[in-house]
Amino acid sequence: MSCFASKDFVKLVKDAGFWRDKGNQFNTKPPNRVDFVYTYAATNGPGGKKGNKLLSFEQFEFALEGVAKELGEELGGIKEQAAGARPKANATSMVATRFHDDKSAYTGAHKLVRP
Repeated sequence: MSCFASKDFVKLVKDAGFWRDKGNQFNTKPPNRVDFVYTYAATNGPGGKKGNKLLSFEQFEFALEGVAKELGEELGGIKEQAAGARPKANATSMVATRFHDDKSAYTGAHKLVRP
């Protein structure tokens, strides 16, 4: 049985486009609605209990109902949007630097070129 952690749920919310920065509607700024939906689903969803920190699949579906309610949209559209979500990486691009890439500038023990 796979479980869904809070950080994974927040990433899904961002990647699926449920995140709303304007108007403090559905984001992680106070009042923290994303975490509220996650915690409510973990504790009150199917099989949930107090202190539960991970979502089962049934609780995840229950959380999607909460997302639909928060956004004022239909559950079917929310499920389709969540299913179509693709992970996005925010990595930096590599940039050449003369201090690392130019071996003629090496000094000391680093100047030794080993095969």
